[in-house]
Amino acid sequence: MHLKYLYIQIYSGPSASPFNLSYELSSSTNLTFSWEEVPCGQRNNKFIDYDYLFYAVGSSEADRIIGEINGTTITFTELNLCHQYFFAVAASNSLMRGPHVSLTVNLLDQEGRSSFLLMTLKITLPYIQGLLNE
Repeated sequence: MHLKYLYIQIYSGPSASPFNLSYELSSSTNLTFSWEEVPCGQRNNKFIDYDYLFYAVGSSEADRIIGEINGTTITFTELNLCHQYFFAVAASNSLMRGPHVSLTVNLLDQEGRSSFLLMTLKITLPYIQGLLNE
């Protein structure tokens, strides 16, 4: 009797979003976003890049910027004052995209002062439980 073994390997996308998403005004109309990488144990395959979405809140879908970047920093230039801007980023591997983290920034006035409006993070229940136990 011959025994045969079947080996199955299951791959998936990253199980965590990038973290510590922040922004900086590099001038009154230039907005730089940065974040930290997804931890190695949550990449779930060969890590490839980050997918991002950027747009002025209230703009048409045609004006949305969707792209990929290998680094953890991106700058958008020549923005309009008195607008809200939305940015979301997610890590991707060769199979799929993981959860995203997002940030909405309001460029307020002629001096380029800004305010942080909203940050959403899709996280898992074990992560929340870990925070509560600290």
